[in-house]
Amino acid sequence: MKVVERAGHEALTVRNGLDALEYMRRALQGAARMPDAILMDIFMPGLDGMEASQRIRALFADDEKERTCPSIIALTAHAFAEDRQRYLEAGLDDFLTKPLVPPDLHRVLENAFRNFSYQRGSAA
Repeated sequence: MKVVERAGHEALTVRNGLDALEYMRRALQGAARMPDAILMDIFMPGLDGMEASQRIRALFADDEKERTCPSIIALTAHAFAEDRQRYLEAGLDDFLTKPLVPPDLHRVLENAFRNFSYQRGSAA
């Protein structure tokens, strides 16, 4: 995620969807830092990005503190309009194609951070 770091953001990577789910479970328990946004690769072994995203959303739906889930942004090489629509309908907040293009990354992250900060602030 060098392009994310070059854009001035801290990037944490996990190996697959199961690891992403476990990381978010730990973040909700206070044992890991809550991310401001999640860049979710759609095609991963074991638990793909769509299923991992849905399970992460379920963790937040069950959260007794009613915390807001960070924006989940689909990362994929599939750039067709119907793919984008499918990801959005599955509960992902936005969409980026690989390879990442810095201006697109900046735009999507700016929206994600703005939305997450607003939701965090309004929940307090």
